[in-house]
Amino acid sequence: MLSDLLSQASESKNYVIRETGIDRSTFYQILRGNRVATEDQIERICEYIHPDAATYGKLIDCYEEERVDAKTYQNRQYVKQFFNSLSEEETTGRHTREGQQIAAFLERETAAGAERFRLFLPSISRRTTDVFQAMENSAPDNEKAPEIFQLLAEESSRRGAAGKYPKFKDWFFHLKGKTIRFHAYSLGKPMTGLNTVAFPYYIIGGTGMLLISYNEKQIVEVQDPGIVNAYRDNFDHILKDGEEIASTETDYISIMQFFYRNWLTIGREPVYLLTPRPCAWLCSTDEMVRKYMQEEEFVSYGQTFRNLNVREFTTQNGMEAFFMDSRIHEAGVDLRIDPEDMKKVRETINEHRDRITFLLDDRRVRVHKEWQMFLIGRQAAVFVPYERTNYMICFTNRDVVDPLADWFESRVTSLNNDIIRKRVREKTIA
Repeated sequence: MLSDLLSQASESKNYVIRETGIDRSTFYQILRGNRVATEDQIERICEYIHPDAATYGKLIDCYEEERVDAKTYQNRQYVKQFFNSLSEEETTGRHTREGQQIAAFLERETAAGAERFRLFLPSISRRTTDVFQAMENSAPDNEKAPEIFQLLAEESSRRGAAGKYPKFKDWFFHLKGKTIRFHAYSLGKPMTGLNTVAFPYYIIGGTGMLLISYNEKQIVEVQDPGIVNAYRDNFDHILKDGEEIASTETDYISIMQFFYRNWLTIGREPVYLLTPRPCAWLCSTDEMVRKYMQEEEFVSYGQTFRNLNVREFTTQNGMEAFFMDSRIHEAGVDLRIDPEDMKKVRETINEHRDRITFLLDDRRVRVHKEWQMFLIGRQAAVFVPYERTNYMICFTNRDVVDPLADWFESRVTSLNNDIIRKRVREKTIA
C-alpha cells in the first residue's frame, strides 16, 4: 500500500528519501515488502506524501497487521469487537413459551429454598438470557438470590476465549440488576457430539431439573431424585476441572477488598482503565478531594489510585461531556465542581495525554456508558458500574485477560488508529 501511495504522490521517491533521511536501501526494502517499516519511518514518510485521513488510517491498519502474527492481530480485533458490542443498545426479546417455563421452574425452586442453580448451556443461549431475567424477577434481594454456576458447552472447534468475547455481551445486559451471583466456567476444550443428543443441555435446581433440546425449543421437567442427583454429581465433578472465566460480586466491602488485595500484589505492573469519562481520582489532588468530600477514606482511596501505574482510556465524546457537565459522577460520588477547580482538572488531563490518559477514537472503539473496566496487571479484568461500585464482574481466565492486556499495551506503545494522539493528529489533520 505504501508503494502505491508513493507512486501517486507528487514528490519523487528520491525527494522523500532525501527529506526523511531514511537509508535508500532500507527505503526500497520497505517498498518491496522485504522489510517492515518502523513507526517513526511511517510517520516521516507520511509527512511528505500527505495522505488524507482515510488513507492514513488504512495505512496504519496495514502497518499494525504486518508487525504482529495473525493470531495476535485477530485477538486484538476480537477485543475491539467485544468493547463495541457492549456499547450497543440492549434488545429485549419477547417472552417465549420456553422462557415462561424456565421462569416458573426457577420461581418454584427459589421459593423452595434452592441456594444454587447449575446450568450446562452454550455460551450463546437464549435460555441463559431467560434464566437471568427470571432470576432478577424471582429473587430481587441480594441476600436471597441463589448463586448460578454455568458450564459453557462450547461446540466450536476454535480454541481460546478471545473468540468468544462478543458472546459475553448478554451477561452485561442482564447482570445490570445487581442481584445475580454468577460464576461461569469453560470446559477447556470444545464439546463434540452434542447435536446427536436429544436433550444435551440442562438446568438443575434444588430438587428438580429441566432438560433442554439441542435447538433450545423443547424443555422437559424432571423431578426423579435419582436422575437429578446423577446429573448434579456429574456437573460438580466436571466443575472441578473447569476453567473459571468470570464471576460476580455484589458486596461493596468485598469488592473494595478485592481491589486493594490485587493492587498490592501487582507491584509496578500497569493497571489499565477503560472508562466512559475521565476518572476524577487520577486528575484530582488531596486538597481537592478534602474540599468536596471531607472523608479521609476518599483521600486515602485517591492516593492509592494515583500511586498505581494507571493508564486511562476514555473517549473524545466522554471527555467533552465530562468538561461540559462540570460534575464528578462515578463510584458513588455525585458532586458539582467549581469552574476554577474544573479548569485545573482539564489542565491536568491535558498534561496526562499520551502518558496516563489516552483518547480513543469513538468511530473505532466505543465504550459502554454504564461500565468501567479495570485490567489489573495480567491477573483480572474487572467491570464495575460507572456510577456506583456496588457490583463487579470479574474475568480471570488467561484466554480472556491476556488478549485484553496485549490490546491495551499495544495501544500505548505502537502506532495504531484506535488512539487519537496529539502529535499524530497535528501532523496528519493540520
